[in-house]
Amino acid sequence: MGRNINSTDVKRLLLESGGICAFPGCNRRLVSPDSSLDSGAVIAELAHIVADSREGPRGKVSLSDAERNGYENFIVLCPEHHKVIDSQPNTFSIQVLRQMKIDHLSQVQSRLHPGTPELSSPSLTTEQIQSTVLRVSHLPQAIYEARCAFGAGEEKEVRERLSAPQDHEVLLPFVLASGKLYCFQNLQEKRNPFANTIDARTVRPLAAQKMWEDETDKRLYVRLLNRSLYKYTGHRGVRFDNEHKRFYFIPNKTGEVRRERYKSLTGRNVQRNVVWQPVRRKTGLASGVWWHVAAGLRFHHVAPMQWCLSIRPEWHLTKDGEAPLEARRVGRRVTSRKSRMFNYQYLREASFWRDFLAEGKPRIILNFDDQSGVIDSELLAFSITWPGIPGDVRPFESDVREEDLFTLSEFNEAVGGEDVDWEEEEEEVETDEADEF
Repeated sequence: MGRNINSTDVKRLLLESGGICAFPGCNRRLVSPDSSLDSGAVIAELAHIVADSREGPRGKVSLSDAERNGYENFIVLCPEHHKVIDSQPNTFSIQVLRQMKIDHLSQVQSRLHPGTPELSSPSLTTEQIQSTVLRVSHLPQAIYEARCAFGAGEEKEVRERLSAPQDHEVLLPFVLASGKLYCFQNLQEKRNPFANTIDARTVRPLAAQKMWEDETDKRLYVRLLNRSLYKYTGHRGVRFDNEHKRFYFIPNKTGEVRRERYKSLTGRNVQRNVVWQPVRRKTGLASGVWWHVAAGLRFHHVAPMQWCLSIRPEWHLTKDGEAPLEARRVGRRVTSRKSRMFNYQYLREASFWRDFLAEGKPRIILNFDDQSGVIDSELLAFSITWPGIPGDVRPFESDVREEDLFTLSEFNEAVGGEDVDWEEEEEEVETDEADEF
């Protein structure tokens, strides 16, 4: 409780709260009943909505000392829920606690004085909330399957027999399951890359939209999409960490710092470290840890015909730019860095990744030769009406990359594939567990 809180405010808060904890669903009485030995005890706690100092929970808001210790900035809680809200300040934000207080006081008032008008809610404001999600505008309309002599775990043998495409940007993801090979390449073409590994007589196209309706088939489809990302990012010097489900930059040469050029949020062409070994300030000596910029990239099926790709900024640590750092040495370092990464910095990292993956173009194109996946490079934004906090949302411009004749030509080529000839006969597809993340 603040040292300078007015005693009248204390009485008002306790009386208006009805002697009950304001946390939703708690309803705990804040005066313990008399026992045979002691009289009842008051266990109510006045919790700050904005902390009484800038270092406390939700404290980094411009309020005077008087406002921090005034009636409007307190909510009455039991000891347990006071601890909960202060230990989870992101979940129990200022606007959440303000609404919690209004809802509780209204409920108490309606019980004690039926027919009285409800307390007014705070004024609402409409703001633009920026996401770290990219819209997927096109996906392959078919998966091709065929009998294969190789089974799960024998991917290396298949890769050794692949016919490399002329265009090095063509991606060749595949999955081996139940004695069959699944891929996005048109296996009906005689000179397809997998011709030396499959039984051409058993080739069959599977409609993507129908696969999305079945959870098992959809996992197979997502598994191929994920493997497409592995290959797409691999062409750009980014590796996938299967244990932690994240993509991370690798050095161009072991032991050397790697830098990447990109377009900043202010529109400037700049460079940044994506793999580096920090230097200790006191000694000037290099630390024993290498930092790698990383991200979780994940496809989401959000509606019957709608997909998106989410970007979750992360960090990857190694001993020398290659060998992973021991888990016990990772947690504290990454947690410390993430704790300083607020919304704007988080969005800045997501913007860097989309710019890198799209190579500064309006879209990311996953090329499967006669089929493609197309991901728009504009981070999606949404409007929300809520109580908000004045000045809490910093303007963020997810600029749309400019279209030109070359990018337009790439897009038209990507989405102008041939129609697929479907077989009338359908049979059930058996798959093993997919590596979704």
